[in-house]
Amino acid sequence: MARSCAAGLLAAAVLAATDLARADVVAEGREAIERLGCAECHEMPGFDARSGCTGCHQSLARRLRVGVRRIGTATHFVRVPDLSRVTRRLRREYLERYVQDPHDVRPHLEESMPRLPVSPGEARAIIAYLARMAPPAPEAEPSTPPPDRSRVERGRRVFAAAGCPSCHVFGNADFGMGADGRLYRGMRAQALLAPNLRYVRERLEPARALVWILDPASVDPQTTMPRPELNADDAVAVRDFLFLGDPGPAVVAARPPELSQLTPASQPVGFAAVRRIFGRSCIHCHAHTTAVGTVVGLGFAPMALDLSTWQGVQAGAFRPWSGGRRSILEATDGGPPPLIARLLRRHAEAPRDLVPIFRDHLLPGSRRVRDAAPVGMPLGLPPLPLEDLRLIATWIAQGARP
Repeated sequence: MARSCAAGLLAAAVLAATDLARADVVAEGREAIERLGCAECHEMPGFDARSGCTGCHQSLARRLRVGVRRIGTATHFVRVPDLSRVTRRLRREYLERYVQDPHDVRPHLEESMPRLPVSPGEARAIIAYLARMAPPAPEAEPSTPPPDRSRVERGRRVFAAAGCPSCHVFGNADFGMGADGRLYRGMRAQALLAPNLRYVRERLEPARALVWILDPASVDPQTTMPRPELNADDAVAVRDFLFLGDPGPAVVAARPPELSQLTPASQPVGFAAVRRIFGRSCIHCHAHTTAVGTVVGLGFAPMALDLSTWQGVQAGAFRPWSGGRRSILEATDGGPPPLIARLLRRHAEAPRDLVPIFRDHLLPGSRRVRDAAPVGMPLGLPPLPLEDLRLIATWIAQGARP
């Protein structure tokens, strides 16, 4: 009797400790997600998707026309990956690396995951939270064969015949279907979130990849990927092609523009022309001139900067935690003005963050050392065109007049 009571108490203690550990995982993950603002863009378990930036943009996109004028809408951050079940599909170690040092996985999507100040501990906590909150994944077949090169050529043929290249690219591989930018723009609704499948070998376990190929909805009921009409042998061959096949020749990334290319234009430039550029995306975040109402955003230290008015641009960036202002127009240390430096920095990030279709450099997605340079602007969006950069540089060179 005493032994059974002791066993019962021990079991209860183990269960209590397990519950506490699970509660800690949830609490730590939620704290990191809130600090970094992950749920502002992504749908995540335990968070209201309607209250974030993407939810707001989706609401704007659904608005109807009123009279002859269209209500203001949003073109970016309307469709982004749903992370509710991401751990059911992707390797946890890959996800932890990606959160800290993201790269372009979806070549049809103009938006990119910004490089946020995520610590290794926060990355582990976020992925552990997602794994804890996600429903159990379907089990992979224990008899699933490992990838084998003898099936690669068959897999390539099946991949093409099944129409997979209508949505997906595989590095720079040419499947002889005439797929180009026009095709993918026409398939935007279906293909927008379709990943570049040359990353499959980094992102998925072989057995999990096979489950996904055979029945995507069994892994993620919210996926837009249709169930392919493949038998088991063909599915294995496609899986082996993705893990071992040739993604085509690498394309050297274009060199980002340099300051020397921003030669000032001869015509006078006023703030109105610069304001039109800022109005496309910059002022969505940068429209505060004091510390009042300024909060930490996406894990970065708070900074007030108003790009919506000439006076705000002249006032520069205000950092509440240090109590000082810094000009964004005056060059320092022999370099360009801080505003130009951040805009050029986004061009330097583009070869990693924005890889066009059939322009894949074929470098590994995961790096051992994260780039320590400040993030470029606009955050998570394509860099400004060179002509816009030149116009802003001209305005600054002419004295940044009203």
